[in-house]
Amino acid sequence: MKTLKSEILRVIQATFDAAPGAQYLNSFVNYIEKSNGSTKHLVNALVKTDAFKQSRYSDTLTNNEFATQFVENIVGSLASAENKAWAVSEIETMLTKGYSRGDVIHDAAMFLASKESSDTDWGAAALQFNNKVEAARYYSIEKNGPATDLSVLQGITASVTNVIDTVDDIKRILDSEVSGKVIDGYIKSATIFADLNGDGVLNENEISTITDNFGNFSLAGIEAFGNLIAAGGIDISTGKSFEGGLSAPAGSSVVSPLTTLIYEIVHNNALSVNQASAIALRTLSLNENIDLVNFDSIKESIRSDTDAATQEIAILVQVTAGQINTLVGLSAALLKGVGITTNEDDAINLVYKVFATSLVDTKIDGWFDLTANNDIAQIIQGSILEKNADDTQRLQGELLLADVSQAIANLNKAIADVLSNKTDAGLTLNNLAALQIVAENIETAIEANASTGDLMSVLAKTVGVNLTRAVDTARTVVKDVDGNGTFDAVKNPNSGNSGNSGNSGNSTPSGTFLVSEANGIVTFGGTASGNITISWSGVAGNSVASFTRGGVKAGATVDFLESAKKIVLASGQTLGGPASNFSGLVIDGVGNLILTGDSTVSELAVIDYSALLGYVIYSIKDSILAIVGAPIAVLDSATDITAVDAITISQAATIEAATNSGVNVYDITDTAENLVASSNAQLKLAGTVTASTAATIAQATTIAGFATGVVYSVSDVAANIAAGAGLNEAVNITITDDATIAQATTIENAGNSGSKSVATITDTAAAIAASSDAVLANAAGAVTASTAATIAQAATIAGFATGVVYSVSDVAANIAAGAGLNESVNITIADSVTAAQAKTIDDAGNSGVNSYAVSDTFANITMATNDSAVAAATTITATGSTSINDTQHDAIAGKTTATGSNTLTVTDVASITAIPSVETYILGNFTNNITLSDSGHSITGGSGTDTIVGGSGVDTITGGVGADIMSGGGWCRYVYDRSC
Repeated sequence: MKTLKSEILRVIQATFDAAPGAQYLNSFVNYIEKSNGSTKHLVNALVKTDAFKQSRYSDTLTNNEFATQFVENIVGSLASAENKAWAVSEIETMLTKGYSRGDVIHDAAMFLASKESSDTDWGAAALQFNNKVEAARYYSIEKNGPATDLSVLQGITASVTNVIDTVDDIKRILDSEVSGKVIDGYIKSATIFADLNGDGVLNENEISTITDNFGNFSLAGIEAFGNLIAAGGIDISTGKSFEGGLSAPAGSSVVSPLTTLIYEIVHNNALSVNQASAIALRTLSLNENIDLVNFDSIKESIRSDTDAATQEIAILVQVTAGQINTLVGLSAALLKGVGITTNEDDAINLVYKVFATSLVDTKIDGWFDLTANNDIAQIIQGSILEKNADDTQRLQGELLLADVSQAIANLNKAIADVLSNKTDAGLTLNNLAALQIVAENIETAIEANASTGDLMSVLAKTVGVNLTRAVDTARTVVKDVDGNGTFDAVKNPNSGNSGNSGNSGNSTPSGTFLVSEANGIVTFGGTASGNITISWSGVAGNSVASFTRGGVKAGATVDFLESAKKIVLASGQTLGGPASNFSGLVIDGVGNLILTGDSTVSELAVIDYSALLGYVIYSIKDSILAIVGAPIAVLDSATDITAVDAITISQAATIEAATNSGVNVYDITDTAENLVASSNAQLKLAGTVTASTAATIAQATTIAGFATGVVYSVSDVAANIAAGAGLNEAVNITITDDATIAQATTIENAGNSGSKSVATITDTAAAIAASSDAVLANAAGAVTASTAATIAQAATIAGFATGVVYSVSDVAANIAAGAGLNESVNITIADSVTAAQAKTIDDAGNSGVNSYAVSDTFANITMATNDSAVAAATTITATGSTSINDTQHDAIAGKTTATGSNTLTVTDVASITAIPSVETYILGNFTNNITLSDSGHSITGGSGTDTIVGGSGVDTITGGVGADIMSGGGWCRYVYDRSC
């Protein structure tokens, strides 16, 4: 067995340049043993598979092409050109003579395995081959490696060379945890797992973890060596949720947009990780010595112990990753916006796949320009065609292709421009993060507006002053760009200061700052730089103003109450401060105005900057009524717009129609009907979305399908309830009418966060008994059994905390005191009960009617303790003999049938109606009146006077001392001294 496994390891290395892994190794052993074959048979079977043809050597290769590629793959540069040429010639000869490619691969593997490392011609290649086989053995046999994906299995031996230390290196990797970083900026709270079978899905036998606050992850065990797949999380440089997924080949310590391209190249183009990395580096014009799958470009760009050239290389890698993310994100937004894909994750994966394939395509002349709209358009067009969209969707996407390609090109040019600052890596990362914030806002706008067919207003946000203003604003909300745990936002954009620190305010005041006022016009001069701010002696805009620039306070003040009317800003001058500080002012000139903080619509309305030729930056935060009532020009010129109260769908549409350069922040509260009638794109723009009315099941199903989470409750009739149909995502669930147990259980099993309520529940006793307290407790009204319960079901039902309206029907044998009887309504016993069982039923505290027949001896039937129970019976069947008094007889007369030979002794004064089948009556010494039934009776009289009315049968009367009178009926026989 050991020898067979060793041979399999060799031929798999030669065939696929990979370890087989434990699962395939065992399968190959079984294949050979069951077929009574050999490793040569195995190889000849494997070369016929699609995995071999698509990942290694196509059927279309000529013999020479196959031989050349195979020799290069198996020995590489470790054999001389002459020896490789000889090997190619020998292989061609073998193939010409009828040997198969499998024969060639098998023989080559055995050839190299047999060579000593000292062999002058093939020793180095043999040593490398045998080292790779040893690495494969360690993973597949010693570690019982679980991977089945070919690229993962190729990763086991990919880094092994003819240097023995490389074997130790891969063993050390397999023995230790896999750790690294998820990077766009660093991404925290992302889910990352090792994909062992290549399906991109976290399976039961695969391990996962969550990245920490700086994007770090660790995966332990042999299961950790797999393709790395990351999804979700938050980019700590922008503070925004990371959409889509990132991936990296097995053996990587970095997961980024660049490693995702490498992963896609490997998986879709039958190339090794090294080949894929080389293609990415070359086509994206990056330094070809970079190991992208293990290169933390953020860390390397801010290192203080390296030279400037090395830092520049790292920054270029991070900038390129940002450009890739922009291309992929905006392209995916278009695909999603026009309906070519139903969710953004699918769109992102599609664009990455097409992008990766295009980098391999020779039609791109060797490199890809991330700032060229023509190159970008190829990716979008390819994605549209790859998805095979319908004609309407395809046409809509192609109509918007030019606008989106240009928007991406504009943003990527702006991202490329951050490289102009080569002296401050922190500032470069800050600018890059700001641009990514802007790009994500543009992405959202594309998705929201693509269905309208008009993206001109979105495109306008990617150029000129609109882009400048948006980036300046974004720089003030940048988070942690370098992973040092502190925010790196720039407090005063356009202040002339550099640096990426949160403390990048004005430095030590320097220069002069002059303020002058003439004819009501205020102007500024001097050498100081930075924003100009105002402080007031009294009411803003209507008192004495003092001015400061770059920490230098002007000596002169200006009285706006008496003389000053207007501020005129020269080129390069920026007036800054909260909107409330400029109330009532007229601001003119060619300079700029930055209103810090958030402004209300009313504050903006009392500032006249209509003639200012520079840019005006402000964000709006106000009530929705004020926002929708503002002139559209005010909204269009804003950066961010924030509604402080919840807004409706139609109000949100008004905000989104504005062409402001920043983000819109609002929560939506509207009816479930209006939410359903809206679009996922509309809702995605909101923060919290809440349905103000309860949704029907149909509405809930639609709402739950939105990518944006909506806070809603469900209220509908039971007939519409369906498992999972929007129930799991709901808050409260209410069924407004009567539900079955199955329908009530569906609600109970729903994962909603709030309450569950059913008007009433009606179902069979069996269904209710099989239910649970949790299900029944959701009933606001009655829970009713539509069928009678057995005693066992009744016992279960009575044990529920929730009261159930039910009746009982069962056989006598199952009766047990208290077993659900007390809580029932009616009790019905299908067969006869004994007197004692009748008493159990009679003693039950049920609220309804009892129905049962008694069958027992006269002794038990007439037992005093059973009187009321027997009296309540529908019929009574008595057996044996007994003595009864008149009261007892009356209790059973008319209901009782005696069976067999029976004697009834009457021991008290009685007026007796004869009981059928009681053949003998013995009368005591009392006056008795007896009415006989039609059957024959024998009556023995006592000393009292007895009056007997006979039936049609033959009656025999034995008189006592008293007078006995017999009348009517059929034959009678008189015994004693009386005549009949």
